[in-house]
Amino acid sequence: SQNLGELNSIAKSMGQMMTDQNELLESVNEKSETILDKSKLVTRKAHTLIQRKAWSPAKKEFHAYVFIQHVESGNYLAVSKDGSIGLVDRFHPDACTFGMWQRQGSIFGLKHRYTKYWLGQTLLGYLSCTGSSFGNREEWDSSGDWERVKLLCASANWGVGGYMVLQKGNTLALCGSGPEEKKAADIWCLKELEES
Repeated sequence: SQNLGELNSIAKSMGQMMTDQNELLESVNEKSETILDKSKLVTRKAHTLIQRKAWSPAKKEFHAYVFIQHVESGNYLAVSKDGSIGLVDRFHPDACTFGMWQRQGSIFGLKHRYTKYWLGQTLLGYLSCTGSSFGNREEWDSSGDWERVKLLCASANWGVGGYMVLQKGNTLALCGSGPEEKKAADIWCLKELEES
């Protein structure tokens, strides 16, 4: 009975040690993600400064035509003829197709195939698809693979960045880019279209 008591005590101690180690690992993981996000921010700002001083704009390369799907709802990001942005429950080739253009590392732009305008933000910070060129306000960055990605508008919040989120009433907006906003940010799926 004394041996069983000792084994029970050892098992409880080991369980507590494992719980403590898991908490420590979670803390280290969160801190490393925060550091990675901050280094990405510094890199984006450095590229912006370099672009301002350059004689010619950074070259962009066409990657593919994609559609963007909200993972939780299964709905598709769509742009109407008047430039308004929303989610629709069925894929419409004219409304839901974007050309993905890449430049300078992980930065990319999304040009709507039908309207020929770029997805980004307005001067007042609202999400829009009215950009006539791939400028700073139309730059996007991501975290994760293309099948499960959090989309960050690089110029939102005075250049700090803001994640694209789905708000109540099925409206889209840009929020902050801190650790709490990143956790709350919606997950999107960017899939290449198979051209026929």
